[in-house]
Amino acid sequence: MGNASFGDILSVVARTHRDMTRLLVELMAQEGLTDIVSSHGDILIQLFTHKSMSMAQIAEAIGRDPSTVTALVRKLIAAGYVEKSENPSDRRIREVTLTAQGRALQPAVERISTELITVISHNIDANDLKATYRTMETIQTNVEERLEQGDQDDNHS
Repeated sequence: MGNASFGDILSVVARTHRDMTRLLVELMAQEGLTDIVSSHGDILIQLFTHKSMSMAQIAEAIGRDPSTVTALVRKLIAAGYVEKSENPSDRRIREVTLTAQGRALQPAVERISTELITVISHNIDANDLKATYRTMETIQTNVEERLEQGDQDDNHS
């Protein structure tokens, strides 16, 4: 499509999000990960990299609202993949760490991530990928700024 409109782009983004979510659910099922959802993957990936993270650090790292992270972490705790404990230097802070069962998920999560990257990068030139990334980052920033502006307007009413 040579002359894509912004409506066309929004449509492609929506369909791509839907199909990537479907593929991710399929890949998770193939790996036997049926007791968690794709949203948990962001948290697990962060915890594979960091030994321990506060709830606030996780929320910041994955770009989610703290209340959403709390709900996601609760489910990971119930599944036996993570545990929460008090931070030894500040008892108000709850630290999240992987359990042995959670650490055992790393190879499966890495296989899923590798497959997703392979699928989405197929037939895309490196320069096109960079340009797409820059464009998507700008779109995301524009939307985020508009949402923040709306929040400010709501707070001043």
